[in-house]
Order: sequence, then structure tokens, then C-alpha cells
Amino acid sequence: MQNVSKRFGSFLAINEVSFSIEKGESFALIGPNGAGKTTTLRIVCGLVKPSSGLVKVFGEDPSNSRIRSQISILPEDAGVYEKLTAWESIYYYALLRGLDKSSAEQKAEELIRVLDLQQKRNEYGVKLSKGLKRKVLIGMCLVNDPKLLVLDEPTDGLDVRSARNVRELLKALVSEGKTLIVSSHNMLEIQDVAQKIAIINKGKLVAEGEPDRLLANYGARSLEELFLGLTEEGVT
Repeated sequence: MQNVSKRFGSFLAINEVSFSIEKGESFALIGPNGAGKTTTLRIVCGLVKPSSGLVKVFGEDPSNSRIRSQISILPEDAGVYEKLTAWESIYYYALLRGLDKSSAEQKAEELIRVLDLQQKRNEYGVKLSKGLKRKVLIGMCLVNDPKLLVLDEPTDGLDVRSARNVRELLKALVSEGKTLIVSSHNMLEIQDVAQKIAIINKGKLVAEGEPDRLLANYGARSLEELFLGLTEEGVT
């Protein structure tokens, strides 16, 4: 992403944002509410076109259908199918992503197991807790074996043990060569998962780099301290 800006009418949502992510790298985009994170993520995924600037994913325009098929995104406000069970949600979404029935069944079984949803596999979405819905949504994101996984608040609503299991899964996916972009307000989660971070404030990127290097450069003792220092009112 190079010098990317996006306007919605007279509102400038992001302003000349630039960053790069290596293939197989875990990257975190963090910032206050309304800072431009969601717009940036949607542009990366080809869901929103920038007003100006250049975006390439695996060397191509992310709006290209072939590239889009290699990307999965989990928005913060995503919801599960209330009238489908946990297993059915993953299975039918696998069909929507192009898997045949046999492959979709196999993938649904695999993800139910990996996400520790066996005891809730036949529970309808309307009855699932917020954390369990998040697990099902992560499963739906993985059905197409994406090369790029974009997750907005992936462990929102999960208990401590489940959140840790999801983080371990994400790190395992990166070790297998997948590229991960995550946005979260949980600084401990970011520090655990991300190899590189970028901090956005009021639509502008204010810092980017490896967490330890950024902490040293800014003299911060933690990511939380760094985040607060760079996103205070008036900082640009």
C-alpha cells in the first residue's frame, strides 16, 4: 500500500497511508476507534477502492477476482447464520467458496475440531455465545485455505483459554506460510501474534515496524504505552 487516501464525500478517512507486508508475515494495524483501520482493511481486501494511491496484494490489484479468492476477511461486526448450526455454517460457506460437497464436509469437520467446537457443532447460531460465534466465523474464514487472512478483533468475546487457542492457531497458520493482518485493541494479543505493527491515528500512519524496535525508538515500556503516546488528542 503506497500513499493511499480514501474520501467519503468531504470526509478524508485515510490520508496517504503507506506500509508493506511480506508474504508469510503477521502484521497488526492498530489505532483508536474511527482512526481509519476498517477502511484500510477493506481497501487491502479489494472491497473498497481508494481515492488515490496504489494497492497491490501478491503483486496484483486486490479487486481482481483471482486475488479476492485468495483472501478471507473477518469484519468486527460480522454475524453467523442464526438458523444454521455451527457445523452447517462452516459447511455451507465452504460450498459458497467453491468447494465440492465432499471437500466441504471434510473441511467443516476439520475446522470444528481445530476450533474446539465439537460440543457445540449442532447448536444453532442464534443460541451461540458471542465468543462461540467468533470461533464459527474464524472457521468460515479458513474454509478456502486463504493465502491472506484479514481479521478484525479475532478474539473478541472469547474467554482466556479460547483466545489463547485462537492465537496459537493464527501463529501456526503464519508458520505454514500464510500472511496475516490483524486489528485488535488487545495489546497483549498484538504483541503475541504480530511480527510487525503499524499505528494509525486520525487517518494517518504514525508508526510502523517491529514491536521491540518501536518500543526502543520511542522509549516506551509496553505497546499500550506506545499506543497511548502516539494516539493522544492532538498527535499527528
